[in-house]
Amino acid sequence: SRFVVCPCRTFYPQKTSQQHGVGPLRAAPNKADALTLARRQLKLAVDQQEMAVEDLQTARQTGDERKIREAKEDVKEAEEKVQKAEEKVQKAEEKVQKAKEEVQEKVDRDATAFANELASIGQPEGLDAGVQLFKLNRSLTADYRMSGTAMLSRKTIRVAWDAAFEEMEQGHALRVAMVGMPGIGKSRSLTYGLWRLMTREVPPVVVFEARRGQKVFIFTWQNNQWVVRSVAINNWIPANCKYLQDERNFYLIDAFAPEQWDAILPAKTIKACSPDRKHHSGFVKDGGIYVYVEAWSEAEVEAAHPYIDGAPKLSEMLRRFEQVGGNLRVLLSNVMEYDKYVLLQREDPKNLRAVERAVRGDLDTQGGQMLT
Repeated sequence: SRFVVCPCRTFYPQKTSQQHGVGPLRAAPNKADALTLARRQLKLAVDQQEMAVEDLQTARQTGDERKIREAKEDVKEAEEKVQKAEEKVQKAEEKVQKAKEEVQEKVDRDATAFANELASIGQPEGLDAGVQLFKLNRSLTADYRMSGTAMLSRKTIRVAWDAAFEEMEQGHALRVAMVGMPGIGKSRSLTYGLWRLMTREVPPVVVFEARRGQKVFIFTWQNNQWVVRSVAINNWIPANCKYLQDERNFYLIDAFAPEQWDAILPAKTIKACSPDRKHHSGFVKDGGIYVYVEAWSEAEVEAAHPYIDGAPKLSEMLRRFEQVGGNLRVLLSNVMEYDKYVLLQREDPKNLRAVERAVRGDLDTQGGQMLT
């Protein structure tokens, strides 16, 4: 894996036209295995029934009443097994059909409205300190609107996305892990990346996996508008999604919590995740890179403050900034949560091994042992 922090060229919004691989979503749960097993058991039962019938015919030819009686019992037992196997197949088929109905592409009206509003923004409004404002009335999921629906783009976010797109388009990377200290808006920045992709001349299909929101969204450009379908994450199997088999499409992942494994698929994959190695070490092996998002600066906090719903007074946020740095989530937290964070942060210098690794430039938070 490699680490990229340098700014790269900028992609400018363009008029949209065609799209890669638009069609029905294929992400049914893996109920097919149970159905396949049931059908195999049925075939075995039918074979055994045929053998029992043949044995009965042979017994009748011998005229041995004991053998005939035993063969009849075997035939009856085989018929019962066939009946039970048929019932299992029927139940398995019903489960498969139900699973298909559950994950069958369903247009998500709220997400579709959000997508078209986002795509309609030509250029964001420039604020001080390099902060850009996207005025939105909607958010993709509830957790993304906890501090308001406005999207704020900082220079470090734009540099990170420039680097990610550049490295991928030049064939230098198959997967990108977007890392940085917790609480600085990496997850929210996925909406900025989504905007960049949606406003390309030939927009890709974008699959957006919001693990915290427990949904997967599929953004497709159809009939001169964006249509978004959603699937409950419990029913989501990435390998079954045909869009992710197309290397021209994009797969955006808001990791939230580490998965036991992440699917490695042809689609270009960008994952916003914690610096904790459990979130990304396997993901970037063999063709992945890192891009780094910096913490908030004091000037950026001042510029963004009027557009963050529920924020403490600016003077309080700046006081907190002097104490804990540019973790926006902490700067916006209630008094109880903020005080708790401060106490935990004071433990950082006592973990000498973790401090040594951090000084060497290791970004791993080591399972949450390092807060800063």
